[in-house]
Amino acid sequence: MNKPFCILFSRAYRAQTSQIRPRMAEEGISMGQPKILHLLTRSSRTQVELARACDIEPATVSKILDLMEQAGMIERIRSDKDRRSIQVQITDFGIQQHKKMSDIHDEVEKIALQGFTAEEKAQFIQYIQRMTENLRGESTSEGRESA
Repeated sequence: MNKPFCILFSRAYRAQTSQIRPRMAEEGISMGQPKILHLLTRSSRTQVELARACDIEPATVSKILDLMEQAGMIERIRSDKDRRSIQVQITDFGIQQHKKMSDIHDEVEKIALQGFTAEEKAQFIQYIQRMTENLRGESTSEGRESA
């Protein structure tokens, strides 16, 4: 009997998470931090910008940032131009932690996609992106054939 898609997708997500979480814990990294580290490697941002980019509430980002600041992964810098604006930027230690997380994600991706051809991997990524767009109500038709 075929299992419903939502069950299969949920099981794959949980299997991936069960591979990643223990490795993150060994490195002192908690959920929510990898995405913030990734964003901050590109540029400093405000808490509101991070919340928007991560699809989470600003209050949740604030809690995550507090822990990251205590661990020495980020620092908050008040703007010289606007004293109310605080930029969050990654520290050297945060860059090291980001690299460790990238290595963990690459390792788990390699396990998850073993046996897939390069073409299958590319298609799978496109399907996941399109599924996300559909669920968010985003309508982009880049690279898609019209029906």
